[in-house]
Amino acid sequence: MRTLERCLVVAVATTLLAVPAVGRAQTPTAQLRKTNTDVERLLKKKVPKGGAAEKKVKADIKKLAAGLLAYDELSKESLKRHWGEMTAAQRTEFVTVFQELIERHYVKQVRTGVDYGISYKNEKVDGAAADVKTVVRIQRKGRMADTVVDYKMLRRAGKWLVWDIMTDEDPYSSLVMNYRSEFNKLWAKDGLEGVMKKIRKKAAEEAE
Repeated sequence: MRTLERCLVVAVATTLLAVPAVGRAQTPTAQLRKTNTDVERLLKKKVPKGGAAEKKVKADIKKLAAGLLAYDELSKESLKRHWGEMTAAQRTEFVTVFQELIERHYVKQVRTGVDYGISYKNEKVDGAAADVKTVVRIQRKGRMADTVVDYKMLRRAGKWLVWDIMTDEDPYSSLVMNYRSEFNKLWAKDGLEGVMKKIRKKAAEEAE
């Protein structure tokens, strides 16, 4: 799961600030490629803990995450069949809490640093859906290793958003599938309340 989480951070790093130029639509790959250098600098930036500089970095990464991920789609697919059992109010609350957990994870990664490199291979676009294939070279156990990473994206209001990330690791790994597996176990035991409790606990741990 750690490699997948780091690849999610890379997805943020390579996508978030990529806002299409006015009057010119960009491909998903173009958006991924456009801001890699700028956000890589943000991820590797060293700032004193507890100061104004660190607070700004945290605010910047949260803003980046909000501009990249389709949190509602990620939430819906992660809960899958349980989504239909929830009220509109419950769905809104879940998306809000789930978003907080992911944003805090980004902040934690910014503070620890992520050493990576990314190569763009190909993309498939089908209307408002896209699949962008990349190879991410990321540090693992002190060594640099290559992982094939697919970004599942959807287009909204002229902008491409990520709703799932998959890797070719053994076993096969997907952000949505990992969350769905965990949420299904929690739901079977304690229902939605158990899922929400676990997410809030993890979010608190990430903030420490």
